[in-house]
Amino acid sequence: MNTYIFAYTARMSPNGIVKGRVEATNGYDAEQRVLRNNGLYDSVSVKLLKNQAAARKQKYEVLP
Repeated sequence: MNTYIFAYTARMSPNGIVKGRVEATNGYDAEQRVLRNNGLYDSVSVKLLKNQAAARKQKYEVLP
């Protein structure tokens, strides 16, 4: 199964924002992996990175 790198922005209450990158098979899977990893996040939005070759050369998280 192919995996892709997604950029995510997670919101924490009241004013916190965390940004990062995660490896997942699809957008929904990426959201769920980020939410499972940290229970303090209220919401997560993900965006598929267009240049996957360049994204894999940078730091990203591989979450269970």
